[in-house]
Amino acid sequence: MFSIVLTTINNPKLLIDYHKALKDVSHNIIVVPDNKTPEEARETVKKVGGEWLDRNLLGYENDDAKRMEGIIRAIERKDDFVVLLDDDNYFNDNLWYLSMSKVGDIDKFYAWYSRNNWVNCCEALNRRDIFPRGFPYSKMREAEIISEREENDQVIVNAGLWTESPDVDAVFHLIKDVRTTELSDEFILGENQYCPFNSQNTAILTDTLCGYFFRPKMEGETTRYSDIFAGLFYEKIANHLGGRIFFGRPLSKHIRNSHDYLRDALQEIKEAMILEDILPSFEEAELKQKDWGNCLAELLDQLNGKNKETKTFLEHYKKEANKYLEICEKYA
Repeated sequence: MFSIVLTTINNPKLLIDYHKALKDVSHNIIVVPDNKTPEEARETVKKVGGEWLDRNLLGYENDDAKRMEGIIRAIERKDDFVVLLDDDNYFNDNLWYLSMSKVGDIDKFYAWYSRNNWVNCCEALNRRDIFPRGFPYSKMREAEIISEREENDQVIVNAGLWTESPDVDAVFHLIKDVRTTELSDEFILGENQYCPFNSQNTAILTDTLCGYFFRPKMEGETTRYSDIFAGLFYEKIANHLGGRIFFGRPLSKHIRNSHDYLRDALQEIKEAMILEDILPSFEEAELKQKDWGNCLAELLDQLNGKNKETKTFLEHYKKEANKYLEICEKYA
């Protein structure tokens, strides 16, 4: 059994195609409504036999971090894995479930290694000139794949990629034609390698979810990297506890909702600066704990930065993550 988790302020009709494709597969659909979610969305959820989850254990409102409620529900249900979707990730692959269900499997995959330990997943889309959203700008120049070798390990995340509009920083949308049409390769991250993965078309092994936390926004803040920080921190823990992140199929047809890319770029730069500030402590952190939740807390304690904004960010992250970890102890 697995769950699809989605939060939306639209009517998520795209779930109908997923539900039809999964008619012979045991699954659950969890939709977490927010303040702006239209009432007709409830009827769509009912049509696909999903769960309308309007509880609020973490107290978030008008925030993408509401998806954490669905993650907690999946942990409570003891699902095998969880698939995180956005409401512009359209069904595009008849082998969608077969691809996602590799999460938890132990098998041989080709692992990618880069010159500076940062791998650009967009190369698997035959695009070396763009990078996934949240890729550190300071790491782009030397993020050259220097090794690809077959390795045997367990897949704990399947980061499905995208056709049409890839999930890249707004600055790339402003200066390039970023459209992607094909998948040219698939890979797992090699040991001690990093690549941002998002909360779109992404499957995560439930047993590891206490190490995954999507930070809510602070008062007056707009966030664009919350899922990016969640994924990078998770990868750091995975490099300690074991398990690999897979990039490739299933491909989602990503038809983006309306965006103001200049406004998005301004916000992303603010968060990119925080990411750059914590990168030295992130890469140097040494974890000793033996479970995902304690490792997340241990990692957050080791992160630091020079800027005031970074310190405020980390204080907020720790505070909110601790609330989540307390709930994880109850439901895991």
